[in-house]
Amino acid sequence: MALVSVIVPVYKVEKYLRRCVDSLLAQTFRDFELILVDDGSPDECGKMCEEYARLDPRVIALHRENGGLSAARNTGIDWSFANSDSKYIAFVDSDDWVERNYLETLVKGIALGADVSSVCCRYVHEGENENISPPLMETAECRQMPPKDYWLHVNLYMTAWGKLYDKRLWTNLRYPEGRVHEDEYVAHKLLFSGKDIAVSLAPLYCYFQRQGSIMQNGNKARQLDLIGAFSSQVEFFRDKGINDLKLQAQVKLLRIYVYAIKELQKAEYKAKLREVLQKGEVRIIDCPEAYRVLHPIRMMWLWPYLRLKDVIERRGLIGAFRQWTKTGGLGAKQ
Repeated sequence: MALVSVIVPVYKVEKYLRRCVDSLLAQTFRDFELILVDDGSPDECGKMCEEYARLDPRVIALHRENGGLSAARNTGIDWSFANSDSKYIAFVDSDDWVERNYLETLVKGIALGADVSSVCCRYVHEGENENISPPLMETAECRQMPPKDYWLHVNLYMTAWGKLYDKRLWTNLRYPEGRVHEDEYVAHKLLFSGKDIAVSLAPLYCYFQRQGSIMQNGNKARQLDLIGAFSSQVEFFRDKGINDLKLQAQVKLLRIYVYAIKELQKAEYKAKLREVLQKGEVRIIDCPEAYRVLHPIRMMWLWPYLRLKDVIERRGLIGAFRQWTKTGGLGAKQ
């Protein structure tokens, strides 16, 4: 069986799918299986996946009802665990493509003893000459980097793509389904596995920015999925005792709160906004220094709201009133 499982979720990309799949089948490293997950695509993508599976024994075509990017990735992961003895997993988005030595470089990084190997990417905007690629980098060297340094200094640390993972990291981990920004829910759990991360600065992943993709979707309410993601990161880094990264996640969480209250005032968003404010992460108040990182005037009205909500939840209305009269305000968490 193959050493690497490459998982490609496929949905409404018939214009771009061949470019993606052909770039993978042309890899200098060939010990891999390519799992194409047709996520109920209404166009010709399903037939194209079957065509590739007939032409190349490395290709597996899976079909499922539409469930979104996370569900499609999870389907590929589940298939790999159930049907393959591969050691590593990689993800490629179906409208992107990769350079010929992409997998070869990632595997060299893993061979250094890492659980995660990463390369850099180049951005290609729709309308550009997409066929222009940098020269083949036969000596795309990798170096090792502690997870914290990678998190702080590599700007693509959140993305699922551009990396090769030890398959064991996925034994009890899947992407949250029904959400966007799914990468932010799991990246920290993958990258802080305990080992250094292998990094190559070669731009071997080609990220295609097009109109109509998930990340170009203008639905502002979908940004609220980041609340759960950053809440998870706050808890994770708190448990790990990595206080500076906990603060970083708390600041991001505060910004999403500000965004929610400031931007989602239109009628169609009010129900979602109310749900966010009622069920959102409030334990962020345990770290007041996060508020000082942001503009203090913008945060003056948000901190009392969250603080009062927290006290009422812990003490009830009467207890909150007693604390107010005793301390002359909301006071510190007791």
